[in-house]
Amino acid sequence: MRKSLLTILAIALVALGMSSCVTRSKIMNMDNNMVILNSANFEYVKTVKESASATYILGFCGGNPEQKAIDKVKATAALQANQALTNYTVTKSSRHIFGIVYVKTITVSADIIQFK
Repeated sequence: MRKSLLTILAIALVALGMSSCVTRSKIMNMDNNMVILNSANFEYVKTVKESASATYILGFCGGNPEQKAIDKVKATAALQANQALTNYTVTKSSRHIFGIVYVKTITVSADIIQFK
């Protein structure tokens, strides 16, 4: 009885320690459209690049830098008629400060193309 109670307690502590302010990443689901670039019916306009950071203290509640970076890229792009974002690139970096503070930085870049 005592062994099973300790096992349940250990599992509960591990589950509690691994759970915090979890956010769902939208990096893989940036847009729901598909652009097929198999002919020369478009031209490159420019590349936009934005970053966002979140600071976690003891692993708790730092926010969602992925979504912030995506939103910044979309705002900076200011797409016009016949334009689309393509070729997304996501770079993740992190820093640990004294083992207590964790800073996560996400950089998203995308190319703007314009269809003829």
